[in-house]
Amino acid sequence: MTANIYLIGFMGAGKSTIGPTLAKALDLVYLDLDSLVVHAAGMSIPEIFARQGEPAFRKMEEEELRKVEGPALISLGGGAFMTGGVREYIRQTGLSIYLDWPLEVLRNRVKNDPNRPLARDPEQFAALFHKRLPTYRQADLVWKSQPPHRADPQQVVDALVEAIRNTDTTT
Repeated sequence: MTANIYLIGFMGAGKSTIGPTLAKALDLVYLDLDSLVVHAAGMSIPEIFARQGEPAFRKMEEEELRKVEGPALISLGGGAFMTGGVREYIRQTGLSIYLDWPLEVLRNRVKNDPNRPLARDPEQFAALFHKRLPTYRQADLVWKSQPPHRADPQQVVDALVEAIRNTDTTT
């Protein structure tokens, strides 16, 4: 069976932008983990954070991820890969790809997005980015942006398709 492919990265890395096109190129179903959680919870991510807190949200992420019947390409929320159970599940069921962008690029992409409760404070945003970075770098594959950090999404997809095809994605 072909393994799942998981896109990981910080807020604004382009997981939801790249994911559908990459899934199509690989002939996989595309799923967005945040959307699965929102659907299951019946409320938005900011509502989940406000009513139930981040730990409850992280638990929902893991529960929804484990329900996925692959093979599929799944975009994870920025914090999902931080959960040990999620990382272990991903290692057992597929290939993780980290979309690596500089902090400044990510901050500019999400600074006005009301649906990102963890992006509201610039100092906390930077601290969270630096805290998560070592874990993101544990991904099976890393796609790193190059200056001037304005990659065309199709170029990213093409590079990822080539990298994936050069990696054994069977379990």
